[in-house]
Amino acid sequence: MLSFLCWLLGGFILIFPKASWYVCYGWRFQNTEPSSAALILERITGVILIIAGFICIFI
Repeated sequence: MLSFLCWLLGGFILIFPKASWYVCYGWRFQNTEPSSAALILERITGVILIIAGFICIFI
């Protein structure tokens, strides 16, 4: 169950990093856009979550 949740969340973050940024941080500020570094870090987070999902299968 945890691995499936990690896959879903990681996939969402990997495919839609801008939407993920708005869910986490964008609502705090008005008229802001995420930087390219922030979007790259969001995608890296998505990859890490997907890898963690694969690891959870074998634990």
